[in-house]
Amino acid sequence: MFITSALNLVEINQWNVPSVWVGALLLNLLIAFFYEALPEELALRGLIFDALNHRFAVFLAVLFQTIAFMAMALTVNFLQVLFGMSTFDLFFMQLPHLILIFVFGIALALIRIYTGSLWAAIGFHLGYLMMARFLIMPVEYGVSPIVSYESTSELNLGPTFMIDTMIYGCIGIMLLLLLVRKLRRKKGLVFIYTILEQ
Repeated sequence: MFITSALNLVEINQWNVPSVWVGALLLNLLIAFFYEALPEELALRGLIFDALNHRFAVFLAVLFQTIAFMAMALTVNFLQVLFGMSTFDLFFMQLPHLILIFVFGIALALIRIYTGSLWAAIGFHLGYLMMARFLIMPVEYGVSPIVSYESTSELNLGPTFMIDTMIYGCIGIMLLLLLVRKLRRKKGLVFIYTILEQ
């Protein structure tokens, strides 16, 4: 939010007191945990990723579980159209959302790979949902915002920049940490081989 404001993509109007939004946030946190983050992470980054990782290279396991994540989102959207909860024209306007799901799935998989824990992926998933709903796009979700702001760019780039920074930043950090881990292990192996040769 502060970076987006410093780049003049949004203008912060008012920080709302916690009594305005904390109750809704806590309720939403519980619902999001049991309805979205926990089941999705157990299924996709747990069961599906582990099964794929035993059969394929890590890169392919990440790619395939991310495609499964996208397929799940498309299935939900299709069912909403089928049961009249959404219109058919909105179904085809999901490309930006699918791209978001794709990179979000990669970020969650990289967190799972780096930490070795589903709880870290669940935590990032929950953190993302709460930030999106209460900080970045509260109007779209119909909740009381933590902060009120107005986008100052004609293309409304502020919210997109915040979401992209969060997800792509996570991917960049996870890739960097995985690279450092790999280089340390490689350096450690070279050190061990040197000792064994002596």
